[in-house]
Amino acid sequence: MNKRALTKCIAIISAVIMTGCSSSNTPAEASGDTLSAEVTTVSETSEETTTEQTSAETTTEETTLASTAEETTTAEETTAETAAESPSDMDIEFFNYKFIEDYPASEIPEDMQEKAVEFLKSSDYYAKSQENIALYESDTDLAKYVENGRIKPMFLDGWQDDFDGDGSEEAFLLVNMPMTYNDSISTERSFLIFLDKNDEMTILDNMTGLYPAVLLDYGEFKHISFGGYGIYGADDHTLLYGVNGEKAEVLYGMRGGFEKFGCFLSAYGWQGTGSTMYFDTEKQQYISITGEPVSLEEFRALDTENITADFFPENEEFIPPVPARRFGNKYYVVIQGIMDSGTVYVYEDGKLSAADGIALRTNSDCYNDSEHSIENIDIDAALENMKAVE
Repeated sequence: MNKRALTKCIAIISAVIMTGCSSSNTPAEASGDTLSAEVTTVSETSEETTTEQTSAETTTEETTLASTAEETTTAEETTAETAAESPSDMDIEFFNYKFIEDYPASEIPEDMQEKAVEFLKSSDYYAKSQENIALYESDTDLAKYVENGRIKPMFLDGWQDDFDGDGSEEAFLLVNMPMTYNDSISTERSFLIFLDKNDEMTILDNMTGLYPAVLLDYGEFKHISFGGYGIYGADDHTLLYGVNGEKAEVLYGMRGGFEKFGCFLSAYGWQGTGSTMYFDTEKQQYISITGEPVSLEEFRALDTENITADFFPENEEFIPPVPARRFGNKYYVVIQGIMDSGTVYVYEDGKLSAADGIALRTNSDCYNDSEHSIENIDIDAALENMKAVE
């Protein structure tokens, strides 16, 4: 994922958050079809007319049943055709990676801790903090960062490992220091510093209110995420990093969290943002799966037992233009609005049923171009062929 696309995406998300946009994802209750009939008393002279009406009604009923059967058959044929045409992409390596939440920090040597602190002190962030030192001296929580008239950054935690699998270790280090925003809001800020294999340092990010680190261990390489809830809505963010050579690269960013689904990674962000994706080792980036659009008519034909009636209001004007998307050959995600991540169903043996525990979701990322996304892949084939991680 290139930085330009990621920056654009985060900027758009932040703009939406800052405008206070909100939407209800729950449609009005949908009622079943109601049939009404008028009971008419007729005389013997109208018997012929009644017979004709009954015959017409019978013909209509037969036509309706035939039409319904045809729609169901068409939907099943369409699904079968799509399944045959869906790309399997088995040239891609799929990994059953380890998803480690609240990943524990490493034992960081003191000289590395001191180097990280001194590096932060040489930055523009430190100079700005020093300008506001008077605000911290009188603050009960921040006064500990002031010593002899100077700001004293403090080392917090670090994660040291061979993240890109090249035989050399790198480190992600957190150093705390106070910062002031709009000349009024002072807060403790955690600065994320990357130490590459050549012992060079770079400031990657800064956060308030840290979330636990999450590690994705692919065996041959590792990805790690850091984030914080911030001091206001748009400041809340989480970034997923990988190491490529001498650089730490942002692979995905959002205001939200991650869930594992086999070899896939699903991101669930603020106001319905996020996607289901896999890591492409050749491109060295995450690829989002958009899913194939499914029309209301096609989906209803699959739902022969009408188990999803509550998702669709009587007034079809309130149903999204794409009410469902197909993932793989049998997974369907029902969508109720632009901020809905979707509800997953599986279509097997001519029947639609709820698919609990499957972290597939609609794709609302704003970089759905050919470089960063694919419409569909064979989900089951990928799960069956994913590479085990020791």
